[in-house]
Amino acid sequence: MYFLHIVTAALLLCTVLVGLASSETRLLEFDVDKPNNRKGCRSKDADTMTKRCPLDNLTGGKNYKCWVTSHEYCDGSKYVNEGSVCRHRITAAVKKCVNSQWTPETLATRKSRHRTRRGFWFWSWPWDKEDRNEPPSITCPADIREQAPLGQITSTVNWSPPVATDNEHRPTVARIQGPAPGSEFREGSTLIGYRARDGHGATAECHFTVTVVVKHCRELRSIAHGSRRCSGAQPNVYGSSCLHSCDNGYRIQGSSTVICHQIARQSQPVWSTSFPTCQPVSCGNPGSVSGGRVLCPMGFTFGHNCNILCNAGFRHTGVKFMTCTSTGLWTRKDPCEDILPPKFTNGCPADQNMFSGPLRAPVAVTWTDPVTIDNSREIVTLSSDPVKGSRLGPGVHSVTLIATDTAGNEATCMLNIIIRVRECQAVTTPSNGQVSCTAGHVEGSVCNVSCNHGHRLLGQGTLTCLENESWNNEYPTCQAVFCSTPPDVDHGQFSCPNGHQSPAECTLTCDAGFRVEGLETIQCQENASWTAPGYCKDVESPVFDNGCPAVIQVQAARLGLPTFVNWTPPTVTDNSDDVIQVKSDVTSGSAFLPGTTVVTFEATDSSGNRNVCRTNVTVAVLQCGEPDMQPTTDTGIHPMQDTCPDGYVYGASCTLNCTQGYRLQGRDIITCERDVSMHPPSMTWKWSGTHFVQPQCKEDRCPALTPPKNGALSCYFGDNGWECYMSCEASWDVPGHTEGRFVCFNGQEFWVPDAVPDCTERTLPGKIRILSDVLYFTESCNISMEQLRHNFIARINQSVYSGACASTPSCIAENIEVTCNPGPPRNRRHATFDDKLMTRLHRARRHAQLMTSHVVLVKFHVTMPYDEDNQTPEDAFKHYYMKAANFTGDLKLRARSGQLDVNDLDLVADEFSIGDVLLMSDCPPGTVFRDRQPLARFSCVPF
Repeated sequence: MYFLHIVTAALLLCTVLVGLASSETRLLEFDVDKPNNRKGCRSKDADTMTKRCPLDNLTGGKNYKCWVTSHEYCDGSKYVNEGSVCRHRITAAVKKCVNSQWTPETLATRKSRHRTRRGFWFWSWPWDKEDRNEPPSITCPADIREQAPLGQITSTVNWSPPVATDNEHRPTVARIQGPAPGSEFREGSTLIGYRARDGHGATAECHFTVTVVVKHCRELRSIAHGSRRCSGAQPNVYGSSCLHSCDNGYRIQGSSTVICHQIARQSQPVWSTSFPTCQPVSCGNPGSVSGGRVLCPMGFTFGHNCNILCNAGFRHTGVKFMTCTSTGLWTRKDPCEDILPPKFTNGCPADQNMFSGPLRAPVAVTWTDPVTIDNSREIVTLSSDPVKGSRLGPGVHSVTLIATDTAGNEATCMLNIIIRVRECQAVTTPSNGQVSCTAGHVEGSVCNVSCNHGHRLLGQGTLTCLENESWNNEYPTCQAVFCSTPPDVDHGQFSCPNGHQSPAECTLTCDAGFRVEGLETIQCQENASWTAPGYCKDVESPVFDNGCPAVIQVQAARLGLPTFVNWTPPTVTDNSDDVIQVKSDVTSGSAFLPGTTVVTFEATDSSGNRNVCRTNVTVAVLQCGEPDMQPTTDTGIHPMQDTCPDGYVYGASCTLNCTQGYRLQGRDIITCERDVSMHPPSMTWKWSGTHFVQPQCKEDRCPALTPPKNGALSCYFGDNGWECYMSCEASWDVPGHTEGRFVCFNGQEFWVPDAVPDCTERTLPGKIRILSDVLYFTESCNISMEQLRHNFIARINQSVYSGACASTPSCIAENIEVTCNPGPPRNRRHATFDDKLMTRLHRARRHAQLMTSHVVLVKFHVTMPYDEDNQTPEDAFKHYYMKAANFTGDLKLRARSGQLDVNDLDLVADEFSIGDVLLMSDCPPGTVFRDRQPLARFSCVPF
């Protein structure tokens, strides 16, 4: 037998070794929490395609025993391959590696196991070790105590089923008592039991208790006259709420909602507030009833009645009681009806007597209201027919008074109102008059008194009947009306055949040359005045006594200027004896143009009558003949020419000149003048008086001049003869030894100088100098000239840089010359000073208000290089002249502000102390400076 075992083991070992030889992995049995003692490690890259599960992700891995194909990597991590199985040593739970995830697995009871000893595999058969049939081990969960949810008396309870373990076999577990996990448990304790059974039938049991705790508030009591509605499984369970309501006719007192809740530090829940009660609805005191009273013996709450009792003189109008309803209101409260009318305590008022208004106008009637009483003790309404304040006319009127109480009961009485009319005495009609009244002679009537034609009223014509039954004025009378003498009318007379008593008429007659305008007849009016008369209108025109002035002829003024003509206006007469003004369309003394002008004279009188006459004013134009001052020469040449811009009219001037080769002798201008010694005057040419010779053209004998090279000559003939001036082109100039002026006097046949030199090439100056000076005033010359020179240089350099040298770094002030001389007395000349300097001295002294006795003259110049870059010579000339002007302005500004004063030497200067600026130039050797201002350029030329 022992031998058989060895043979079998050897065969199995061979089979295993052959299988291992064909596989890359090894089947191991090991504890996860124990090292495998395997040498070497693997790279993860070699197993990238193999599905595996990490041992680190195995929950509770230290208690697992595994049958695995395992790999260990060089970083210390461990993985098992797909299909590996691990079982927990205590709970017997099995996990399997499926799709790289640990999955719970049921592991069948094995009859054998693998062991690893010294790297060899051995197979242990089931009969090599007997099962001792020990019962399995099972452990239930601890007892569960669950609080029921709010308002519930049951609770859902869950737990994990217990796990059983066995030494050899995997036991099964079954619940043998109580509900399953997740069941609904009622209040109280429930026993739960489980049994484990292994493969040999051995069993073991365990139990635990599930207790559901439900909290309750104290029991609810019934509510009188009300009901409640509660939430939750039971009315008083913890978390439930109860809503209370009352029966009809009752109102809840207290909170309608009560909640069963938990208060801190108390073991049992309590109700949130006291339980409410239902109280009957109160309708309140019903108050009084009109005409009666109310009695409520049972009170004012729901369902009780009150009785209504009527007073004397009243009766019931409806039910005799009222009931308090569930809405808190009483049923209808019917009042007691008043059945007695009011009473007049003193009867009706007495009859009333009144007067109508003016002209019988109605008046507002009134009376004193009677006193009334009523059994209801309420206000009685008093009315009348007609109503109080109605307007009634004359006569007797009946008034009915009506007293009405609030119940509509009426009582009446009557009174009479008598309205009379006031009247005045009738108005007496005056003699020669009439009376007209609006309403007879009652109050307010108006009577108008008028007189017959030819009479006027004496007194007031309007009478009014007053309230006191008398007229407001005395009765008037009528008197005859006479007008005075008719009015005077100029140039007319009135004739009145019927005298002057109204309504007499008078007729107007006008003088000869006049006619009536307006009304020809006037009438005497009732107010003793005549109507507006017409007037006598002048219809005859004025007459010119001697006709119009004769024709006026005058000679034109000089040079065709306007000629002013005067005349005496004509005289006129008119039948109206008015002063007649004569007007003309052109007034005397007006200017007339050459030719004939018609002047119209017009005379108009005050009535607009017009007469016209006309005369002619003729202005004759005087002029000389064409100038012919010198006859034609033998050679056929006419040497003299004239230019006459104004023609040959009186006063015109002509300019004379000679042709080439001739020169003019005498005046070059002649004038057309009038010879008044002759009649009629004759016109002739005059030339500045008789003591001058007549202008003539004499033959010119000066030789011709040759123009300079690179230049030109400009010549003209003057009073003394010919004068020529030399000019040069750009970059060329007149030589330094000549001024460029050439003269050939009258009567000589040579030029001075005798020849014209060529233009010389000009040289630009090297430096430009600005020369100026400053005057100082002092009491004596006992000053340090050197100190003055030093201080002045400092001040002047501050000035020149801002005004002229701002952009010229090498610009400096130098060559300071200081002289001190006694100053001239005021308003006197001095031998040392010229006129120009004397003027400066006087202006400076007057401006500075100085009376000093000495004058210090400081001369200086400012030197700056001549810059011709990027500018023409003409631009350079303007540039340096502008610098000189800026320099002068800056010096005057500094002198005005005291910046040029020398305080330590008591020297004062002002803006009038600054001298004129002179521009000079430093020229190269062998050249001289030429300032050609007319040409606007600097130049250095050879001498």
